[in-house]
Amino acid sequence: MSRLTDKYQSYAHFKGISFDEASYTSTPTKTGALQLSGNSVIMTDGNFTADGNNTATLQTGVLPNQKYYQFEFNNTVSPQKNARLYYGSFASGNAGGIDDVRRVMWDYTPFDRVCGFWLKMPSNITSSSSVIAAVRFLTNGTSAMITVGAAKSPNGLPAINFTHSTAELSTGGAVVQWYESYTDTGSNVIPIQWDKWYFIAVRKSINETNSPSVGDPATGTIEYKHYINGQLVGTFTRTSWTKRSINAIVFGNNNAVTNGKIGISSWFLSDWDQIGTGGLADIFRYGSPFYSTMKYYDGDSWEWTNSQRVYYDNAWQDVYANRFDGTNWVPM
Repeated sequence: MSRLTDKYQSYAHFKGISFDEASYTSTPTKTGALQLSGNSVIMTDGNFTADGNNTATLQTGVLPNQKYYQFEFNNTVSPQKNARLYYGSFASGNAGGIDDVRRVMWDYTPFDRVCGFWLKMPSNITSSSSVIAAVRFLTNGTSAMITVGAAKSPNGLPAINFTHSTAELSTGGAVVQWYESYTDTGSNVIPIQWDKWYFIAVRKSINETNSPSVGDPATGTIEYKHYINGQLVGTFTRTSWTKRSINAIVFGNNNAVTNGKIGISSWFLSDWDQIGTGGLADIFRYGSPFYSTMKYYDGDSWEWTNSQRVYYDNAWQDVYANRFDGTNWVPM
């Protein structure tokens, strides 16, 4: 397996999918054995279903030695049912049992959970305010509680979108965030770009003062935090919300409003105390390029560039470099 797969699997987690298979499969190998309140969270190899008019494919060569699933969307297909991979059911009311990983992000409070994955942006999205969903948590059949995906912002810029449904956030309505950039550890503002990889994470924390039935208003505090490449980019908090059970976790979209291809790799679901801020930064380090000013030979002389990449095959390419720390090879 790749160093990125090995790294995220080194952290205890409920379930994960590396999408790092020998070939494309609708039942990718699952990882993780973390237990919740003494109950095993089970996701067997047979729980995923792939469908759509455009088949997902296995790709390689972008992340370091890491394969990924590519989902293609085409708004000329009729009906607009595009490639997706899902776990669970789209039937309303199918909430799952106590050992079902679909419910881990919502039920069993108090908790502090985190879900993360790698997203490859498409080459472009033509229409503004459009989102190609990468990961969604669905309730009541087809209503998305969370949608995270690639987008073109209302400003017309490439963006990563986080949308939280009104169905859960009963006070204040839905939350829609368009992130056109993020700030790295060096206080540099990094713009989101097309055709790039980004490490996305969503943290959900609840301090519940009562525990009503699913679907009833809850009291206490619910908080979501959004991360891009290990950096916190947004936080919002509500003091009342509605408890929902999750019917399905879906990778990819079904009704595309635009054309494009996205990549998904290394998805996991865990407790925050198992991964945390340091873990997110560590996972990002293992999947991110090594940037340093490089020289290249143009056929006549050595040239240099500030693009911090290597030039070959008529294009600037990201570079992944390791160093030996005395025990293991680790990213630069």
